[in-house]
Amino acid sequence: MIALHLFRHAQQDWNRETLDEEWPLTPLGHKQAADLIEELASLDPDSLWCSETLRAFQTIQPFAEHSELQVNRHSDLGERRLSWPLPPMDEMKEHYRRGWGDLDYALPNGESNREGQVRFMKALRVIVDLESREGLDRSVVVCAHGNIIALAEHAATGSFGNTSLDYCESRTLTLDSDGWHLLNGQP
Repeated sequence: MIALHLFRHAQQDWNRETLDEEWPLTPLGHKQAADLIEELASLDPDSLWCSETLRAFQTIQPFAEHSELQVNRHSDLGERRLSWPLPPMDEMKEHYRRGWGDLDYALPNGESNREGQVRFMKALRVIVDLESREGLDRSVVVCAHGNIIALAEHAATGSFGNTSLDYCESRTLTLDSDGWHLLNGQP
């Protein structure tokens, strides 16, 4: 069985003036990433994956250095693609709320939750297929983003547990002939 341990990145510096992909971790986020080393080590991962965002890479990098594992990056592991420039945060909250009520809702030139979910689940399927070539019993850590992980939970269960994951919160998914399965909800 391939177990995909999906972790939300650590706290980032949310900055409307820079592209989402370039948001770094805050000082607290760097501490959260360092604190994650022990938890990730307990999973005994065979491989590490993350989105191409700076915050996801900075979250998983301390463990990569500790474990001497290479970080594989995949562009489709990113958060739901929003329009640019981003609206102010108070408006963003309303857009997020609308998106959870209507999975096909999207900002102009942005991606809907449904489109993001399909993209992310395809990327997870690619990872499972690649990892299966290395063996059928693998533990894989994926550092991604809160909303997209909640959408993966929805894909596995048909319902939403929590649409807003805390920093470094995780979900574990597996895939078999019956489809995707959530092995854990709230940690």
